[in-house]
Amino acid sequence: MVIETQNGGTLEITGEHLIFVESKTHPVRASSVRIGDSLATNDGPVAVSRISTITKNGLYAPLTPHGTLLVSDGIQASCYISVLQNTDDFFLLADGTSFLSMHDGVHLFLAPFRLYCRAAVATLGDRSSACRTYNENGLPPYVDAGIQFLTWLNGQYLVAQILAIVGTFPLFGFAMALEKLLFGGVLVFLLAAAAALLCRTMFMLSICCQQSLGKTKTL
Repeated sequence: MVIETQNGGTLEITGEHLIFVESKTHPVRASSVRIGDSLATNDGPVAVSRISTITKNGLYAPLTPHGTLLVSDGIQASCYISVLQNTDDFFLLADGTSFLSMHDGVHLFLAPFRLYCRAAVATLGDRSSACRTYNENGLPPYVDAGIQFLTWLNGQYLVAQILAIVGTFPLFGFAMALEKLLFGGVLVFLLAAAAALLCRTMFMLSICCQQSLGKTKTL
């Protein structure tokens, strides 16, 4: 797709990729964007003036720590695609209930992969082959397996979907929490708070010791 905006911006994106639209709370499939919709940019919403298609060989889809990135002319987009064809923005359970936004769901599912790769960068200097391996579709094996799993889960009965969610999501949630702790600045905050508490404790202990010594001398 070639999406042109009123300020002269142009975005080339596949229809499956997710993009931020001003009137939506979560990123939606680019194929659902219509003329007159406003795309979210760094400079505020910009209206879409023209939509066309183009055919090119290959595509590039980087994964970022936050799952978002800025593309042409500061347009805000998700790193992820809509792995399901029956919805534009949310995962739907078998009974039609909206469960998670597509962006948040994929970001959560990729938490173990991001955690491993970010740890590899920190410890191995980004020499981990697992983070630089791609299959014939140009996808990391973990990402490809995730797409297959979510596609399979989408076709199951409601009970099976709930059991799969209950069984796997705690693992993804733990990986995301650990990622935020180690790489999201939370660990630095906790260490700083612990250091401040330790300093205060030592200061209070020194005062108590001085007071005890003073009382001993008086006696």
